[in-house]
This record gives sequence, C-alpha cells and structure tokens, in this order.
Amino acid sequence: MEGPTPLSANVLKTFNKVPIAQLGSWAAKNTLPTDTLVLEASGNSFEAVRRLRTAGRTPLVLESVFIGRLKEAHANNDRISAVRIARAYLSGNARTVWVPDESTQRRRDLFHAHRKAVRGVTAANNSLVSYLSDNGVRLGRTLLKLAPAARRESVLGARAWNPTQLQVLEIHLLGLEHQIELEARLSSLLAQQVLEDPRLLELTRLCGIRDVIAFAIGAIVGDVTRFPSPRSLVKYVGLNPAFDDSGEKVWKGGIKGHGRKDLRSLLIEAGHSILRSRNHPHGEWGRKLLARKGEDPGLVLPPRADRTDGGAHQVHVREDRPDRLEGREGRPCPAGPRCPGPSPAGLRDPPNPHGGPGVPPAGRSVPAGSGHIVLRSGSLDATTASGPRTERQAAIAWWRPRIPDPRPRPSRPHPLPTQIPNTTPPPPVSKANH
Repeated sequence: MEGPTPLSANVLKTFNKVPIAQLGSWAAKNTLPTDTLVLEASGNSFEAVRRLRTAGRTPLVLESVFIGRLKEAHANNDRISAVRIARAYLSGNARTVWVPDESTQRRRDLFHAHRKAVRGVTAANNSLVSYLSDNGVRLGRTLLKLAPAARRESVLGARAWNPTQLQVLEIHLLGLEHQIELEARLSSLLAQQVLEDPRLLELTRLCGIRDVIAFAIGAIVGDVTRFPSPRSLVKYVGLNPAFDDSGEKVWKGGIKGHGRKDLRSLLIEAGHSILRSRNHPHGEWGRKLLARKGEDPGLVLPPRADRTDGGAHQVHVREDRPDRLEGREGRPCPAGPRCPGPSPAGLRDPPNPHGGPGVPPAGRSVPAGSGHIVLRSGSLDATTASGPRTERQAAIAWWRPRIPDPRPRPSRPHPLPTQIPNTTPPPPVSKANH
C-alpha cells in the first residue's frame, strides 16, 4: 500500500500465506529498505519482526485491541485484514508495541511458564478438595502445607474408600504432586536468574519484593529506559487511578483493568506485605491512609476458629492507648525489650474505655497497664442487625472500638401531622341529582 493518508492510499499488491521461514527472502525481494512493515500483535509477531530486522527492514507491531475494533463481523480474511492494518497505521491512532529483545523474551517465556504452573497447583488442589467434599470429607488442614507422605496419609485415611475411589484419589494425588514439583523447579530457575543479574538482585532489598516479583519486573518491564518518564511506567503497569472529567462533572476512580495485569497483581501483593510490616515507614503511612479512608488496616489478627490446639496470639497493650492492640500470632511481643511484661495486677477485665460492655469475649482479658498478654484462640459469637459477623469483624468491633464523637449532634425533630389529609376522591355526581 502506498499513500500519505488512509483515504488516498492505494493497494499496489497483496501477498497471502507467506511461510514465516521465507519471510526474510520475501521482504528482500518485494520491499525496499525505506518501506515500513506493520503487523498486528499476535503469537508469533515478535519472531516475524526479528526475521524482518535481520533482512534490513523496519517492522512495527500494532496493538491488537485497537485493530480488532476495526474488524467487520460479516466479512474478514487475511487480505482484508492486511489492508485494514495498513490504513489504521496511516491514521495515526494505532499504538505500537515494544518488541522485547531475546534476553527479555526468554525471561517472559519463563515467567509465563511459572505462572501457569502456579495456576496448575491451585487447580489440582481445588480438584482434589472438591472430590473429597463431594464424598463428605472436609480436611481441617491445607493439603499444600503437608509433606507428600502426610498428604497421602491424610487423604486416604479420611474415610473408608472403595477400589474405584482409591484409584481416582491416586490420580488426583499424582497430578497434584506433578504440579507442585513443576512449580518448585520453575521457582528455582527464577531464583537462579535473579542471582545472576545484579540489578534484579538489588530489587530484593526492597520490602515486599523477593525473587518472583523481582524476576517479573525484569521480564515484563525489560529495558526501563524505553519509558520517557516514571508516569509512563506507572501507566504501563496500570497503577494509575482512572478518572473521567467532562464539563462540571468530575469522576475519580481506583485502579481499573488497564495495563499489565500479571505484573500489577504481584506489585499489589508486595504492597500488602509493606502494610503488614511493623517497622517500615511506608507501612505506617499506608495504615494511616487506610484509617483516614475509614478502612481497618488489619493491625489485630482475630483468633481463628480452626485452631483447637491452644494456639495463642502475642499482643502488646499500650497504657496510653488501651483500645489499640498490636501483635501477630506465633511472634514475640512487638514491643520487644521495651515491654515490661505482664501487668503485676494479673490478667483481668477492665471497663471498656469507650462505653459499652466492659467484659471482653469469652477467654480474653487484657492487663491493667502497659504490657503483653496471650490471647487464646477460639471463636467469636457476635451478631449484627444484618446478620452474623465474621470473626475478623467481631474482633475488631471489640478490640478497636470506634471512638464516639464528643460534639453534640443537632436535633432534628420530625413531628407527626396533626391531621391526615383526606385523599379519597369525591363520589361522581350523576345528572339525576340535578
């Protein structure tokens, strides 16, 4: 196709079904070095670009989302698509896709294989758990946290199985073991790649980033210098908030579905790790931000109902803030050497500083002053007007009560009407009454 604009461009000649192995020789015979070759992003478009570059041509890959919107539903083939792609490039509205180099392409292939293996482990585990549930078996522990021998013993010893059911369970266990081994090997390969690259290894020093996320950044982002500004990188990942301003209406939303979902989801997990960090300044900033937005940052972990072995939560109580408990299950006291230990007065039930019941849930008590306390696990029995609360909601409702506003609220009387107006329509008047 030749022409400066989509309307004035003319189709000179079309070629159909050119093998990718002969793409270089075809370009050298039928095109000029000054020509621009455009392709739609697909499975093998990057390989075609590399072959055309070897032949000394200038190929470009266009984003498939915009090109796909121009397709006609009633008529489409390769010849029509080639003309449509060329006209879309001449219009100037089509976006070009960055073609990764060979090293980045190998990393992307490895990263996609690893994510596929992770999904395979989840699918195999869910399939086994679903089969057990269909046969009335509910295991209290997660199968993925057990050793292979313990997992097999837990599944086969859950109940008496007939020979057919035993064979089905063996197939499920073999599939789960295969997926777990595949994911472990790919994770090891990812870690080796991170160790060999000093730039990726430096990323693991950041809070919340380990080998998988560091490798994902290197595989998806690639050459960071291709972005003209940090805003472009944030937009590429999809971490910039959405907005829509039109006239006097201003709408600002959160993170939507644009950008690289695979990398964005991992970075969000890294952000959650920072929020769970006690000594990180960004974690403190994030928790304050959530508190201003009216959301609980999850500083207090409620007891779990599935723990019946006497598990405990180590919690530190501050004398100046008796409504704030800090701690994690199975961890030492967060206050460290500053904690004076349990209160000399012992464990008792103080009055609620914010009103309401002064007795905490069953099995829970706090010291009178600053110190630490062990909260035994158990279930919470709390209900609301809309239905039963979850364990986390019930724990936060008592341990972190909302401070009432001391300012008096203006009264808004709603007097009832003294006389109810009569809305019944009058009877129709007949002509005989006149």
